[in-house]
Amino acid sequence: MKFQLGTTKIHYKQEEDKDDIEDLKTLGFVFDFSGDRYRNIDGNPEIEFSTLDELMAFVKRWDAIIVQVYDDVYLPEIEIFNDVRE
Repeated sequence: MKFQLGTTKIHYKQEEDKDDIEDLKTLGFVFDFSGDRYRNIDGNPEIEFSTLDELMAFVKRWDAIIVQVYDDVYLPEIEIFNDVRE
């Protein structure tokens, strides 16, 4: 099943979040540096899981996720829960 990816966090501090930024880049996220922080400028790469085991490995790697299904028009979304969500 194919999912669109997103993150809860929008702004990443240059030094404090350096490891997170590099990890997210491996998933296809693109960041832009502005002022003292990076901003996620392309927050919707896609990922596909063929098995439940693949999905569970992803969850284990990223700790907490939120899965959202809107309708048949949009891909389901996995949000990596890495910040406060309002």
